[in-house]
Amino acid sequence: MPIKSLENIRSGIRLLNVRKAIIEQNEKTQATVYVPHASRNFFLKRINDYAGHDSKSGKPKHQQLINCIGDIRQSVLKSFWPLNERALIPGDEALWVEVWLRCEEKQDPPDSNLTASFKVLAGEQEIEVAEGELHFPERAVTLIKANRRQLEFLITASDDIAEFRLAKEVASFYIELTNRDQVAQVHGLLDRTTFDENSAVCVCILDHGVNNGHLLVISAGNVRDQNDWKNYPAANITNEIHDPGQSWNALTVGAYTEKVQIVDPFLRSYVPIAGHGELSPHSTTSVTWPVNKWPVKPEIVFEGGNVAKGPNDSIFLSEDLALVSTCHKPHKAQFAPFNATSAASAQAAWMAAQIQSMYPEAWPETIRALMVHTAEWTDALKRQFLPSAASCTKSDYARLLRICGYGVPGLERALHCARNSLTLIKQSTLQPYWKNDKGTIATKDMHVHDLPWPVEALSDLGETKVKMRVTLSYFIEPGPGEIGWNNRYRYPSHLLRFEVNGAGEDKPDFVARVNEKARDEDGHPGTSGPSDKWFLGPNARNVGSIHSDIWEGTAADLAASNLIAVFPAGGWWKDRQHLCKENSKCRYSLVVSIETPTEDVDIYTPVAVKVGIPVEIPV
Repeated sequence: MPIKSLENIRSGIRLLNVRKAIIEQNEKTQATVYVPHASRNFFLKRINDYAGHDSKSGKPKHQQLINCIGDIRQSVLKSFWPLNERALIPGDEALWVEVWLRCEEKQDPPDSNLTASFKVLAGEQEIEVAEGELHFPERAVTLIKANRRQLEFLITASDDIAEFRLAKEVASFYIELTNRDQVAQVHGLLDRTTFDENSAVCVCILDHGVNNGHLLVISAGNVRDQNDWKNYPAANITNEIHDPGQSWNALTVGAYTEKVQIVDPFLRSYVPIAGHGELSPHSTTSVTWPVNKWPVKPEIVFEGGNVAKGPNDSIFLSEDLALVSTCHKPHKAQFAPFNATSAASAQAAWMAAQIQSMYPEAWPETIRALMVHTAEWTDALKRQFLPSAASCTKSDYARLLRICGYGVPGLERALHCARNSLTLIKQSTLQPYWKNDKGTIATKDMHVHDLPWPVEALSDLGETKVKMRVTLSYFIEPGPGEIGWNNRYRYPSHLLRFEVNGAGEDKPDFVARVNEKARDEDGHPGTSGPSDKWFLGPNARNVGSIHSDIWEGTAADLAASNLIAVFPAGGWWKDRQHLCKENSKCRYSLVVSIETPTEDVDIYTPVAVKVGIPVEIPV
């Protein structure tokens, strides 16, 4: 097979390198090919077509190539699955699978002919297709029962498939099993689980105090009244976060939901109250809190389940719309339904443990920062609570924050960088205040970090829009007495802020600007930097003890904005001089990431080389 034929410039398929290698005492040719996500099917079809030509003897002309096509086909099949589900891809036994089909952009409602033609194709392969389908913007979802061989055929025969997901069993499936069958399910789970016996990380369920050195994950509290569920989501806006969810240093977890499937035959006339990806009916918010006084709560959301609504506004807590947890009476049952913000908090604690296990040296401030930093609003949440994208203001985004925090965190984004994205983490300690020669307590340390941006790669992108996200996380020492609320800086011991230099603003001018403004009570250095390009802006983000914001602008401007300052604002360490806390120090974690819209640009490798991180070279 001519190696060059693996390449197709118009489809973005590039031949990266060709090498000779000795494998099992035989010399073999290895080719590394870059295939864009959208061109996976094209690439696989090209190999299949080429390998399919028979020789004069009637046998495949390239038998060795055909032998490797199975590996290529499996690799391509994996690319259609979420990373956390690839170990569960069906084998010879057919399993129920969600098929997510692409719809034309701006096609509303989605084309019913799309799913109809796919069902015909599946039927020709004797693939069982479930009744019904779901429609989302640019996606239609249907259920099929297929094995690996059938799935491999579908991705070569249909260009409409966007992804596969394992069909999710509703909680009632497990809960309604006999205890004997539940025990069998538990043993099956244990057989598939790998335990790290050397890990020092664990999740503790607390109902009392805890010593220093932990990151507390707290549930936001729940909406429980059925009349409130009938008034969803307006009632969620007026139901406030429960005590102690307002804690500045804790990570408070709200809930969203993707639970929309009701299979209970007795609930056929019922529908889920919340749509797929929307706010869970259980979740409380902080919309009614004073904006400049209280922190953003919840900071993040995880799956919390849904509620069913039936005829005459009847409400039912269906197990189909809940999660599954363990039962506290194992002699009766192994599983029990689990929902609301308690279930969401359990998932958040698991994610925090995963980060701590991967990065043992990470501080609690860093783990909290990464969970907030990687959080994203679902499209459904944005449609639910934001006006049209063209008319969104900073105030609109600030209100969305008070409803669902920064969104749903992503574990993969927290643990790894993609080639077209880059995340930098800095753990440091500074002294916010000191007593000067005049005996006055003033601000002291300001840290200015040089960002090792890949200037050449960004400059080449020119006017292309890119995103930079900055998250600053630290813990305060609270002063919770009533006197603390007479002044916005009396409750926290100290406050920190961040600021980025504007394009063309050199380091001396930037330091002078921030140093001057940091002396103000507001601790905000004005608008000389690129403040107009932040999603939230300082007014919305500068509350509480974790601050996160997204900057969006041209790649050329970002290349010139390569400095970030961390500096103190007010706090009772400064104001209450009689307590002699002016020499106290504080820790902080700073997380900065940039992301380009195209996978073709490698911004990770230049920075990794610059800061001395080993880079794996594909061969």
